[in-house]
Amino acid sequence: CPSRSGSPNRCDNISYGKYNLFMVARFLCNGLVTFIFTNVGRIEKSMRIILMAFVCAMISFSFFIGTKANSIRRAVAEVQYGYSVYPELQIARANKLEAHENIPVPDGALFLIGDSIMELMPTELLLQRFQTANYGIRGDNIRGVLERINTNQLANAGAVVIMIGVNDLQAGSSPEGLEESLRSLSSNLCSIGAPVYWLSTLPVNPGEYQREILTRSPTLTMPTPELVAALNNVILSSTAECPRINYIDIWPSFTGIDGVLLVDKTIDGLHLSSNGMALLAEVISSIYLQ
Repeated sequence: CPSRSGSPNRCDNISYGKYNLFMVARFLCNGLVTFIFTNVGRIEKSMRIILMAFVCAMISFSFFIGTKANSIRRAVAEVQYGYSVYPELQIARANKLEAHENIPVPDGALFLIGDSIMELMPTELLLQRFQTANYGIRGDNIRGVLERINTNQLANAGAVVIMIGVNDLQAGSSPEGLEESLRSLSSNLCSIGAPVYWLSTLPVNPGEYQREILTRSPTLTMPTPELVAALNNVILSSTAECPRINYIDIWPSFTGIDGVLLVDKTIDGLHLSSNGMALLAEVISSIYLQ
């Protein structure tokens, strides 16, 4: 399954078929367990022990099926894009890529690129001052940005602002293992004529992240402040050789003395709240107007 284009390939369709079969099997298991429990009073005592053992086996099997199905969903994303996201993010990414390819970057525009934090940036907060082209895509990672960055498209951009990397950490990548991709991305950005402002990856709020994100997606790796700090060090070293790239440490604006994302700046420990977005817009504006 070598394809990593925007549209699913044959292997993806086979994997989605397996996923659907697993979920049907899980539904049947759950239905059978429910039927046995609701009718247990009508079953002879000699059969109850056997049936209860069978129920336990079915519950375990149902859990296994659910785990296997989720593994298939993530495997499809890993094959197609090189990182772990859910298929619905693949579809959204493909749609965004198509839209971005057909929309030229206006001359002198502030070009934003990155993951969901950039995508969710309310551009009206920036459009009051200058024209903005938002090319953020939720779920994207370093390699994804590297593959979709179009230096020709950016030839007339006024400036480029990038923030990327937290999804790589969530997928289990180590900061050191991302250095090669970061250097390649830095080299590509260095080849454009516009100045580049590379914002430090923000830390999470561990308490909120545990409650709001890990409870829904327990297979993710929490990007702890220590991991994010290590990633930012790799970003800094990877961009140091390019005079066009300005690394901007924005941690102090978003964190407290404990070094974690402030609660009022986030909605789930990772993504920014309206307060956080307004602050990020202000940071970007101040950088661009320097």
